[in-house]
Amino acid sequence: MNVVRRLFLVQRATPPTDDGATFIASTAASDRYGDVVDQASWKLDSYKLNPVIQIDHDYSAESTVGRAAAVEVRDGALVVDVKWGSDERSQRIGQKVKDGLLSAVSVGFIPGRATRRSEFPADDPYYADGKENPYGYAYYDNELLEISVVAVPANQEALAQRSAPAPVPGLSEPDVERIISRLLPRLLAARELSAPVPPAPTPDTSLESWLAGAPR
Repeated sequence: MNVVRRLFLVQRATPPTDDGATFIASTAASDRYGDVVDQASWKLDSYKLNPVIQIDHDYSAESTVGRAAAVEVRDGALVVDVKWGSDERSQRIGQKVKDGLLSAVSVGFIPGRATRRSEFPADDPYYADGKENPYGYAYYDNELLEISVVAVPANQEALAQRSAPAPVPGLSEPDVERIISRLLPRLLAARELSAPVPPAPTPDTSLESWLAGAPR
């Protein structure tokens, strides 16, 4: 079973409450993979029989934190009304969403059919230039499996990018490494110059030193 997961930033259709929230879970906008998910052809019947809201695409029962009280395509977007569970973990997730600490949801679905976007007519809204977007697809007739509340996308590379410091705009990684290689020796030299100078030794003026011929 080929399961596709796509991340969408949470867009709250209504302000979240203590027991639930309404999310726009998917749109037809081009995602970070260059793909689009057709909204008019969603297959929702199976999901409505088991409308689970998960955490991080974990399909264990312990990671079920809510259910979709309603899910439908409204105004060209997949909209879900979420009701949180009453257990402690579900309430914690609901509170984090309410507080704005969690700001993304991800849909897991089985794609029905896919068409390369470069194969569409140029005037089609799903068309993408093959040179600029050679791998993007448009997905149709997708069977929704679950909707997950996530902190970051399931993709491991996206997790690494999210965890790493944000790059300086306009600087490539080699640029940053070159700057560091030039600045580090200067910083080390500056630290040595700023270190306190040890005091000069005090001359020994004792009689024993004078008798031994030590300089006075």
